[in-house]
Parts: sequence; structure tokens; C-alpha cells
Amino acid sequence: MLAPNGRDSAFALKCERRLRESLEHLAKGNTDLILLDLTLPDSNGLDTFLKLQSEVPEIPIVVLTGHDDEEMALEAVRQGAQDYLVKGQVDGKVLSHVMRYAIERKRAEEQLRQSEQRLQKHNKVLVELAKSRNLATGSLNLALREITKAAAQTLDVERVVVWLYDQDHKSLRCANLYEKSADAHSEGRRLEVTKYPNYFQALEQGRFIAVDDIQTDERTKEFVESEASENGVRALLDAPIRLGGQTVGIIGHRHVDGPRAWTSEEQNFAASMADLVSLAMEASERKRAEERLSRLAYYDSLTGLPNRTLFMDRLNRAMMTARQKQLLLAVLFLGLDHFKRINDTLGHSGGDDLLKAVGDRLTSALRYTTDTVSRIGGDLFVVLLSGILKTENAIKVTERITHAFKKPFLVGSNEFFLSFSIGISFYPTDGRDATTLLKNADTSMFRAKQQGRNNYQLYSPSMNATALERLVLENSLRHAIERDEFRIHYQPIVHLASGAITAVEALLRWEHPNLGLIAPAEFIPLAEETGLIVPIGEWVLDTACVQNKAWQSAGYEPIKVSVNLSARQFQQPGLVETVQNALQKARLDPKYLELELTESLIMQNAETTVEILRQLSDMGVTLSIDDFGTGYSSLNYLKRFPIHRLKIDRSFVHDLVTDPDDAAIVKAIISMAHSLKLDVVAESVETQEQLEFLRQNGCDKMQGFIFSRPVPSEVLTQLLSRK
Repeated sequence: MLAPNGRDSAFALKCERRLRESLEHLAKGNTDLILLDLTLPDSNGLDTFLKLQSEVPEIPIVVLTGHDDEEMALEAVRQGAQDYLVKGQVDGKVLSHVMRYAIERKRAEEQLRQSEQRLQKHNKVLVELAKSRNLATGSLNLALREITKAAAQTLDVERVVVWLYDQDHKSLRCANLYEKSADAHSEGRRLEVTKYPNYFQALEQGRFIAVDDIQTDERTKEFVESEASENGVRALLDAPIRLGGQTVGIIGHRHVDGPRAWTSEEQNFAASMADLVSLAMEASERKRAEERLSRLAYYDSLTGLPNRTLFMDRLNRAMMTARQKQLLLAVLFLGLDHFKRINDTLGHSGGDDLLKAVGDRLTSALRYTTDTVSRIGGDLFVVLLSGILKTENAIKVTERITHAFKKPFLVGSNEFFLSFSIGISFYPTDGRDATTLLKNADTSMFRAKQQGRNNYQLYSPSMNATALERLVLENSLRHAIERDEFRIHYQPIVHLASGAITAVEALLRWEHPNLGLIAPAEFIPLAEETGLIVPIGEWVLDTACVQNKAWQSAGYEPIKVSVNLSARQFQQPGLVETVQNALQKARLDPKYLELELTESLIMQNAETTVEILRQLSDMGVTLSIDDFGTGYSSLNYLKRFPIHRLKIDRSFVHDLVTDPDDAAIVKAIISMAHSLKLDVVAESVETQEQLEFLRQNGCDKMQGFIFSRPVPSEVLTQLLSRK
């Protein structure tokens, strides 16, 4: 056996003649090489080699053999001996060369073995991390905790940190820091990129940074104070985290016990850990994307409330529970009253803010978190009350909602009062499936609107017949213009002093092919609700202008034609252009067109109304307030509006002869109008007594059955002929 003597070319020799003594000496250590004669007194042949190899596998063995034993020596080499020499054929130079080669080769084999062990260990850790549930489910924080701890333990470093870039790419945020000595994680620290330009430039280029000693390496001289002085770091191994072709962060390994030479296996392991962080980030982003898609699929994007899909799912589940436990459940269908008008006033942004506030207030008015509020579109909400014992429970919640909405909503500096029309259906009495329950609640909500709004109605089977009639009527209404079913009747407006026809009011009639003549009171509210009033109103305007021009072209003395504008029409963008187009198509002078607006309409958004009315007035169109006295117009605004005429509402005219209050109101309206230089027309004059009262009190014009009912254009032509 040989031991080093400290010189480069010589070895200290220790000779043992027996295997037993050899093993005893080897147990003491400090042996670099064994020269083994296969023929010993206490052991012979290949067994001698195998026994030594099993006891000291780390020490290289060179076999000595005679001429006759070369085959045995070759077998020993095959079993792991470094080499063999034939006794009597070796000089000192060859022996020295063989011995050094054997030692170096054994050392290389040992390094390779250790490298393979490290590689196996690294691969095992990587495989276990790759299988991690946190990585698969996109739980980024938990995945980073696993990765940093595993990296610190595997590479035997004090700290492992994951830095991720902020959006501006000017700083890094510590997503996770693991300290092995404390077995603790932390996060949140920030690192400014501008403080370490050389370091981050290398990482940005996707380069690996393996520094054996940060105190002597140029790349990390910026770190000496913060890392070496403050944290005791001497060596670092940092790998860029790449995602989508860009560097998004760093995984850094910090060694504190002096300098350290990082092996290629360790560097590859660090790169693999960076890849795992990238995978964890991808999984996390995928999870967030899935959650966003799920939210879009099941929640209203504006209010954050469950949408129709999620509501129906919860309703079906609640029905199953109610069936099993023999309980009731209620569906409340809520439609905001007059929201279109408010939305047009506020604009879409303000309207959206208001809807969000409505959703919040609705939610706070419920009983339990198990109840569901859903926005199913526009200004429609539904509420699911599950597990109720009696119908009164649902009615109490409905009344609580109604009470909650008595408080105004503040949007900007404006206050708005909102109310709901609410329909209620119950399981199982009003439906045994979700679709039927919702439909019946919807039906009863429309009944609540028909009953004047701001109330609730319980579903009854008779409502379906009414709803069906309404649906049929709505469908017919949608096709009435193209089927030429609308007619305009004209009612004369007569000058009280001269008795001459000065204008006619255009009044819409619907001649349904199956239902006959349908009164305006039956289809105008439906047209308002569905928005069909806009195209219908434009048709009336166009047709009335054309007819008036036709009378003028036929030689009749020019008169005005008066057309009513609905709230929906007035709030439509481009109203002024619509009126201009109607006049141009008919080639009618604007002074022969009069537009009637209700008192409540012009006060909805007075500032905007003034501007629109001014544009119409500047065009030459006459403007009148219809049903005056029934609204809440401000006299100050009335003075500012470019109005030409007031029409006294029929409710005051009807009893003015017998009711002193109505008589006083009519006198006051006439006097006020004249003081503002406005013309006055009385509506629905039916008796001679009413006519005389109006004439005596200075009313300018009138219209009513006493002169003529609304009549078709052909009949009106005959009246004009008698003028």
C-alpha cells in the first residue's frame, strides 16, 4: 500500500503481507493507492481483490500478477481495478506513471459518481416539484414557498429568493424569500433596478450569473455593501426567470459560508428552478384567466352580481332543496321604474354608477347571504328567497326593499329617487321548474307596472292570459307601420273670436286587421315601454307634414299641424335633425308645424330641454305645452323656455262651469299665459257653457267635440272647405 510523502514524483510505501493486516491498516485512512498481489498467505486470487474493493471502494487498486495470471488480472480490471502490472516487467518510471494515472482516474470516477448522485438528487427534487398540486392549480404563493425551500435544502444555501419585475420594469418585488436557518418565508421587499445596472443588464439578456466570491467579481461589486456587509453573502447563483420570451424575474441562491465554486450540475439545477417558477407563473395566470372567464360567464360585469345563468343554476338547486324539505321559495322580479329617462339624463356612465348602487342597496336589504340578487339585463333584477316557511316572509322582504328605496341615490351632485315594480311567484304553487317560475314573476312585474308602478303584485294564473294578449299586441305593433295599419285623425283647433280653424292636432289611430280600431290608450303605453314610440312618432311627424303641405297645395288657406312628441322621442339624439328632415321631405314651411310637449317632459332635464327647444324655435317651429296645469313646471323655467302656447288640460275644462276651483285655475292659467305673451288653447271643450266661459275670460283658441271630433284627413278637408 502507498501513501503520499509530500513530493510530486514519489510515494511513501507501506507493505503488508497478509490481507487481514492490510484491512487493519486501511481502516486508519490516509491511503491513496493499493498495489495488490493476488497471491497472499491468507487470501488468493480474485477473491482477494473483491474483498479489498468491498471494504475500501474509494481507493484505487492496481493488480500485480505473474505471467500465468494475466487472465485473472484482466478479470480484476473488469471488476473495477484501475490497471494491472506483470511482475518483473515494470521499471520505476512505468510504475510511477501507472500509479498516478490510477489515482487520477479513480478521483475522476469518484467525482463523476458524486456528480451523478447530485444529478439524481436534483432530478428527484425537480420531479417532485413538477408534480406539486400548488404548481398544477396555479397557487403561485404556495408554489414559490415550495420551490425556494427545496432549492435552499438541495443546494445547501442559506437563502433563496424569487424577485419579480413590476409592470414598469424599474423595480423588483420579493415574491418569496426563504431563509434556511430560520426555516421561514417572507416577501414584499423591493429592489430598484437602477442601483444595480451591470447585474440587471446581464439578467435582462437572459444570462446566468454564478459568482464564486462577490467581493472579487466585477459583476457583483454593486452588491458588496447590501449583500456581503449586511447579509454575510459570499457567493451567489442567480438564474433569470423567462416568460413569453422576456425576463420577468430572478431566482437567486445566496451562500454565506465563504466563497463557493458552483458546479455545472448546480447551475443547471438553478436554471431548472427558474423554469419551475416560470411554469408556476403560467399556471397562476391561466388560473386567473379561467376565473375571469368564469366570472364573465356567471356574473354581471357591471354590478358584480350573479347573472341569469348563475341565477337559474341557484334557483334549480334551491328548488331541489325546497322539494326535499317541503319548503317554499320565492322569486322576485324587479323592474326599475322610469330608469330609461334617468339614464338619458345622466348619460351611460352615470347610469352605470346608479345601477351599481342599486345592486348594492338591493343586496343589503336581503335577509341572509343565502338569498341571491341577480341582474339579468338592463334595469331588471331578480331575487331568490330560498327556504321560506310562508308567503308572508317574501312579502316582508319585498316591503323592506321598497322601504330601502325611499332614500335617494346621489350621483355626482344630483339626487335621484328610484322605485321598483315587483312581481312575485312562489314554488311550488306558481311553477315547478325554474323557467316557469321566472316567467310568472316577470308577468306579475308587468302587472305591477300596469297598476301604476312602485308596487308589488303576486302572480295569479289569469295574468298569463293578459301577458299573452300583450305579447300578441306588441308583435302586431312592431309590424303596424310596414303593414300600413296606422291612420292619423285630425282635430281642428278653432279661434274663439272668429270661429276659424287655425290649426289641427294630429292624433294617431290603429286599424288592426283582426281587432279593429284600437284606442291609443291601449297601444301608446306599450309603444313607450318597448321603444316603438320612436319610429311610430317619426311616421306621424312625416305623415302630418306631408298632409298639411297637400292641403296647402290644394289651395286651402295655410294652417298649422300640431304633433305630439313623446318623452322617448324628445330624449332621442338628433331630434332637431329629425324634425328638419320631416319638413324638408314635405317641403313644408316650419311656421306651419307645431310640436306639443307635456309639462312633466320639459322639466325632466330643464337645462338640456331649453337648448333643444331653442333650436326648434329658431328653426321657426311653434312649441306648445300640452296638459298644462297637471305637472310641476317652474314659472322661472317657463319664462326661459321658448314656448309659444299653453294648452289647458281637459281635467280643468270639464268642470269649470260647476267647480269654482277649476274655474279659478283656468282663469289663472289664461292670465299668466297672456302676461308671458303666450297663446292659450283649451282642450276637450264639449258644451256651450264651457265655450262661453272661455270666450268671456279671454281664452284664445279651443278644440273639442263641440266643434269636431278627431276625423280622417278626407273629412277634415271638407271642414276646411266650409271655412
